Amino acid sequence: METTVEIKLNDPTPIAFRNVYTSGDVWVKVKGCEACPKDHRAKCCGKCHFLQKGIKCRWHHSGSNVYSEKPFYCIVWPTPEPDKMRSNCALIYKCVKGEHTGKFRYLSDKRGVLRDA
Repeated sequence: METTVEIKLNDPTPIAFRNVYTSGDVWVKVKGCEACPKDHRAKCCGKCHFLQKGIKCRWHHSGSNVYSEKPFYCIVWPTPEPDKMRSNCALIYKCVKGEHTGKFRYLSDKRGVLRDA
């Protein structure tokens, strides 16, 4: 089973992941990076090759017309898939298809528990 990602063409950021916990499941992002401050978003992955002066990322701090220039690495990462944990991450995913339909995954939850809300 291989995890796949769905992205929008006009704003290439992951909006859903498939095959995360079980084959055929679909996890849709219901709360994204907009919940975090911009300086935190720029440093999120810790490996950004485009950081300027330590806190400013060329794509995270630009207008939406520049997002299409983001390299593939930045499109999928730092946004981790729902089965990963990041203690300081605001991302929330909801399962809309599969064994866990209706469950939510808060990436900040260290235990990896799937919640009802």
